[in-house]
Amino acid sequence: ITSKARDASGALVEKSFGKVNTAILMAKIGARGSLLNAVQMSAMLGQQAVRGKRLKRGYRKRLLPHFKRGVIGGMERGFITGSFKTGLKPYEYFQHSMGGRESLVNTAIRTA
Repeated sequence: ITSKARDASGALVEKSFGKVNTAILMAKIGARGSLLNAVQMSAMLGQQAVRGKRLKRGYRKRLLPHFKRGVIGGMERGFITGSFKTGLKPYEYFQHSMGGRESLVNTAIRTA
């Protein structure tokens, strides 16, 4: 479901930016970045994952202290509706950094 939301927002971003936007153009021809980068910049970051799964580890019965115990909705499990353009809430930043850290480690291991 979360990937469908991200894909739908990607289609909206592509449609609203049109063919004259250089970021979309570069992503489409494969020169630099991807459509996902444009979506994250302008629409939303979407579901964050660590080891291919939704976020679930953290404090007792909750991911971060910002959330109520026992609540397991999308926001509480790493679905980020904010974008880099509009800014991230503190808990969205923490959730995004969890997935980003894993990506950095994977890159470092591959190049070592």
